[in-house]
Amino acid sequence: MTNKTELVPIMMKALRIAATGEFDGEVSNHIEWKYGYMMVKALVELDKRGYVFLMPYGSYLKFRDVTQEGMQKILDI
Repeated sequence: MTNKTELVPIMMKALRIAATGEFDGEVSNHIEWKYGYMMVKALVELDKRGYVFLMPYGSYLKFRDVTQEGMQKILDI
């Protein structure tokens, strides 16, 4: 199991990549192939915190967008 401290830098990287639009419409298994499992895990954590929005897509998750809170988080860094 990953501890939250290890996940924080990956979450910030995920949020920055998401803000560029690179994840728009991507399914979690495609993100995993390109960036690794930890990136998907980071996106799920960001979704739980309300920074990004993931939708169910079969047995995967589909990335929809960065929320207003997520964009503010990027600006606060």
